[in-house]
Amino acid sequence: MPRLGLLLVAALFLATPLLAQRTHTRFPARPDQAHPRLTSQTGAEVACSGGTANGFPCQNVDLVAHLTIRDLGGTSSTDLNDIWGWTDPSTGNEYALVGLSDGTAFVDISDPENPVYLGELLTHTSSSLWRDLKVYGNHVYIVSEASNHGMQVFDLTQLRNVTNPPVRFSETAHYDRFGSAHNIVINEDTGFAYAVGAGGGQSCSAGLHMMDLRNPTAPQFAGCFSNDGYTHDAQCVLYDGPDTEHQGKEICVASNEDTITLVDVTDKARPVMISRTGYPQSGYVHQGWLTEDHRYFLLDDELDEFSSANRTLTRIWDFEDLDDPQLIVEYDGVATSIDHNQYIVGDYAYQANYTSGLRILDISDITRPQEVGFFDTVPTNDNKSFLGAWSNYPFFESGVLIVSSIDEGLFILRPHLDAAPPTAALTVELVPLTNPVEVGANGGTIEFDIVLTNTTDAPQQQDIWTVITLPNSRERQIVGPVRPTFQAGQVFRRTLTQRIPGGAPTGGYIYAAFVGSHPDGAASVDTFAFSKTNNAPSRNAAVLTWDTDLAAQLLNTSTATDDAPTVPAAFALEASYPNPFNPTTTIPYHLSEPATVTLRVYNLLGQAVRTLVAAEQPAGSYTVTWDAADDGGQVLPSGTYLFRLEAGSFSATQSVVLLK
Repeated sequence: MPRLGLLLVAALFLATPLLAQRTHTRFPARPDQAHPRLTSQTGAEVACSGGTANGFPCQNVDLVAHLTIRDLGGTSSTDLNDIWGWTDPSTGNEYALVGLSDGTAFVDISDPENPVYLGELLTHTSSSLWRDLKVYGNHVYIVSEASNHGMQVFDLTQLRNVTNPPVRFSETAHYDRFGSAHNIVINEDTGFAYAVGAGGGQSCSAGLHMMDLRNPTAPQFAGCFSNDGYTHDAQCVLYDGPDTEHQGKEICVASNEDTITLVDVTDKARPVMISRTGYPQSGYVHQGWLTEDHRYFLLDDELDEFSSANRTLTRIWDFEDLDDPQLIVEYDGVATSIDHNQYIVGDYAYQANYTSGLRILDISDITRPQEVGFFDTVPTNDNKSFLGAWSNYPFFESGVLIVSSIDEGLFILRPHLDAAPPTAALTVELVPLTNPVEVGANGGTIEFDIVLTNTTDAPQQQDIWTVITLPNSRERQIVGPVRPTFQAGQVFRRTLTQRIPGGAPTGGYIYAAFVGSHPDGAASVDTFAFSKTNNAPSRNAAVLTWDTDLAAQLLNTSTATDDAPTVPAAFALEASYPNPFNPTTTIPYHLSEPATVTLRVYNLLGQAVRTLVAAEQPAGSYTVTWDAADDGGQVLPSGTYLFRLEAGSFSATQSVVLLK
């Protein structure tokens, strides 16, 4: 029986065409049209410079190569989905294994600047938007939502001797004990696979369908776990974490729509559920990955961005006690997109977050993740939609990383995390005042708020500059730098206007703002996309000029204080600082008009523990300090707490960690 997650998906489907009535999300129908007019990038690595690489917004991640869907043998009706990698143990050559709606593409990336499309293994039955694949013993195992697809087995050593690519491959073997499946999970340490979300045949109620792969071309059914119903995705490991009760056991961490469900699968005939844990304001428990010490689990909730999260939200769990996992951190990302799949290598989490592409978090301080790099595969927007980066594979020893983007193709990337800046003392955020941001054929203006936050307890003076990247990705309009001063802990917000001339070219633009040391030392960057509709080129110099008072607007922030207070452009709840904190933290918020305001603190059980504000307040910007005490004056224990601001019809939530 479907549980809370399915009910929420169904409810959201009634409100938006983006979702379908299934136990997992479905993409919207799109008009019959070719994929975006992208061109491949091969032959030379393109450095991320000035916030872009070949027109794609980026930070600390270079573009090594890019193959479009057509380069992978696809057509206008082909979509990319899952991706995995294989390293040939005999040659050391690296390969990208790319899921397509109609099959699986194989790409030799041993020379990553010059990838070679070797060919495709067609789907076993019919096309499907969902295909998932993992590797064990030099074989790839492929499942799909296509009816009666079962599991394809393909011997990857065939890729060594492709002399005249591309070729049409044939599957090496086939497993038919289930029909469709949503995902395939493999524990390479034990040689067991787990099909999840299965239907038809021995589906195990869409839970864990276990298979022994130790004879790679002859998978054998090994058992079922069906006591918690539908499993969307999982990670199965030989547990080596801090819970001594379970060390040495094979444990599956299952993302089960509305809970994280931990299962001991050491005995495949008698699996045991260890715990089943939900959390407040869940949307759809989608996927996650353990840190390498098995202590923490980073979770993607695919639907919370629709229901409760303003920005991409990552939940971090402490698995010190597998019988009682604890949610300790809720990290609000930089972008506003939906999260999808993430993996962890060392101190970094590599997240594929749909329209905002690849995002890389430094989790060396697990209580305070920091985004230290990104590569946006969808430059046009960061909307909450199921398009863009589906997944990534960060496990190649060469240091390259591959990303599958649904409409945009295969990206081969090279992060430079050793060059990642320290925590930005001054951060920048851009908030467009319209969505989408467009100007007409004759030009016009775009308006947006710039939010500059001093995250330290000392005054900060840094360069601020802006760059507009034109549709051809080579021409840019640059304003600045200017050097304003911001007081300790100050949050400064101002509405700015940019003029777009009528003679500017048609197409998509990227507006970027940078803070740091001009021109190459950006410590913080934010972007948004806008477009200009078709125009007849004009020879009128006044129409062609990009003159704007933007520089003057920025210079007016040089002291970051105004004699007369400005009215905020919108209601907003800013991130508290410091975070984590002890003994106090400050919460900034803004009111664009008078309102009845309540600001409360909640624990993770959803219980209100402190009311900080309950009053009528005029428009303006405010800060409130919380001393970690409840309404009775008792100091609360360490943990994660939530601030909830309600002002008129506006509401927003932010999290904070109290450490003692």
